[in-house]
Amino acid sequence: DSRVININFPIQSGSSRIVRRMGREYDPQKVLQVLYEIKSINPGLVIKTNIMTGFPGETLNDFFASIKSLSAFDVIYYVKFTLRPNTGAFLYKDQVPETTKNLRFLLLSLAVFYRHLTVLFKSLFNVKLMFR
Repeated sequence: DSRVININFPIQSGSSRIVRRMGREYDPQKVLQVLYEIKSINPGLVIKTNIMTGFPGETLNDFFASIKSLSAFDVIYYVKFTLRPNTGAFLYKDQVPETTKNLRFLLLSLAVFYRHLTVLFKSLFNVKLMFR
């Protein structure tokens, strides 16, 4: 329906393994497939998400899965995982070191900046850049 102008799908991570560790019951890759289909039907729809880096146990491959997922979204809110007492994640022994989280957050920031520029240029000038 073209009257729907934006939706938010907070996938949190592009990695199925990390999403499961977060206690969520969806596969981000399937979500991305559906989003590409929806976007092909309603190209003017703005699709938003929330992405987190540094969740306990996140590997470099998990991180890159999140970076790859950015191409499905027009607006991305991104955060660095922060440990909070009395949560399930607090009990995980494989916490990501703070320096690694900071570096990944910087890389994620740059990737999101590039994605937002891509969306802006596409909307203003109908220019095709590296991402969809």
